[in-house]
Amino acid sequence: MSSAIGSDSPLRRLGIDVLLMVLDELRAQRALRPFSATCRYVLSLSKPLLFRSWRMTDTFPFEKYSHWFPAHVRPHVRLLSILDGCLDRRSCIDQYEDMKSTNNRHHVCGSLGPVLFERVLGDAPQLYSLTITGRGPAMHGMTWAALKVILSTPHLRELKISRGMLLCARLSAADVEDMRTTDSLAPLSELIYEVDSSEVSESFPAEMQVLTAILPKLAESLTALVLPGTRAPLHIIRGTRWPNLREFALRSKHWDVTVPPRPYASLVAQMPNLRSLTLELTPPASNEDVFVRPIGYTAGDRLQWPALEHLTISHPHPDDAIYEHLHPTLRSLSLRCWPPLVMVSWPYRTEDRLRTSSQMLHILLKCATSVHNLTSLHIEYEMDDEEIALLSHIASAFPHMIELQIHRIRPLATTDASANTNTNTVIASMVGECLAPLAQLRTLRVHMKFDDVPKRHPARRGWMYFRRDELWDFVQGTLKEAATMLARSLAHSVESVALLDPESSWRRFLVRDESSGSRAERKVTYDDAYYLQQSLPNQLIFY
Repeated sequence: MSSAIGSDSPLRRLGIDVLLMVLDELRAQRALRPFSATCRYVLSLSKPLLFRSWRMTDTFPFEKYSHWFPAHVRPHVRLLSILDGCLDRRSCIDQYEDMKSTNNRHHVCGSLGPVLFERVLGDAPQLYSLTITGRGPAMHGMTWAALKVILSTPHLRELKISRGMLLCARLSAADVEDMRTTDSLAPLSELIYEVDSSEVSESFPAEMQVLTAILPKLAESLTALVLPGTRAPLHIIRGTRWPNLREFALRSKHWDVTVPPRPYASLVAQMPNLRSLTLELTPPASNEDVFVRPIGYTAGDRLQWPALEHLTISHPHPDDAIYEHLHPTLRSLSLRCWPPLVMVSWPYRTEDRLRTSSQMLHILLKCATSVHNLTSLHIEYEMDDEEIALLSHIASAFPHMIELQIHRIRPLATTDASANTNTNTVIASMVGECLAPLAQLRTLRVHMKFDDVPKRHPARRGWMYFRRDELWDFVQGTLKEAATMLARSLAHSVESVALLDPESSWRRFLVRDESSGSRAERKVTYDDAYYLQQSLPNQLIFY
């Protein structure tokens, strides 16, 4: 590396703001690291960008702290991600028994302790966001002492805990008293707690106790709150005012035993500035109907979220009164099962909870009475005789639609013979013609039923897989043909059409107009660089 550049260098003559914009663009193109090695001046400007985000993939042993969090990195880190690599998780491996630092019966992490966080958070004065991620399905969690260090860090604004990592695994009597009297918490703007209940089905009392204690103390500062539906203290959320909360989400993939005693509309009644509401909850095992706002619920003519722009509701009920009381501010609406029923291997598949085309039409007819400027819609339904009416209603009721995602599920009672009565091109043509009036549509994603899906082949230990060559032929043949038919039927505003393949991957095709003699013809090109996975792990599509 050369020494610092002279004052007459062209780089020096660039304004510092312009040079920083250039460096940021290089970072986005993954070209900043080699450029930063040109001279010390550029390196000094590049460090905050190079080391803005840092990931620690191991925290054991602590003596190697300087190796996995180097001193020259710490002053610049703004976003820190810690992957829990504690050996206490490996309870099934006897050779690690003498190395474990805690009693694994209590699911307490011996690696992510208060000493570690005091050191890490103290050495990173610019730290803004901390993400802690579990590794594997084992139940594992922090102590209150460790969590207290995190929550008391004054410069921290975002805390995210995900996968099999528990917010708190165990509380002693002293912890409970200390938690009750601790008031000096950082003014967090985001608290994202997304423990996967399909991996950690057991609920820990310490989780609920901690959330009950800290949520009221964070209510003034929080703008985003995401919690597991089966672990959230609903009574605390309902009884607390959230003046600045913009995003609220409850997610759960594990069956509840009963429906909450009060409707979800009351749960978010004290969130006046809410802009995004997500209720992705697996229906209860009791088979009770779940309503966000039951008929007769007295809370005024409209829901008390005048700024709501994004709404996601799983397993929508056709008789739910919420759809009649939405605000005109709504721009994005998602109505589908949770988890989506395109996942064939999900153990809690509830086909009886899947809404039909007729029921989805009934819901959207209610929405259309007050929502006229919808720009994004995601729906999932079982096909019936009203599908054409449903798609036609979407095109006429929501003319400002920009992005549309449709999951069409084949009825389980459909036999192979009846499934083959409609060809792939006929189905694509029908969908395209129904949606043709959407003059502002840019992106269409469709999960369609196809009759020539590649066969899966057996592998070891009972796994099944698709051969790469057969899957590629399916993409370039069946999917491309369907995308072409859709593109030719849709409005000229459409820029891309994506179809879901059997591995839960969206295969996107770019739409273009190509002149052929005296007329223009619409063609599609497979977008090789585009790869959009479902938010859930890869599963096999239910065709």
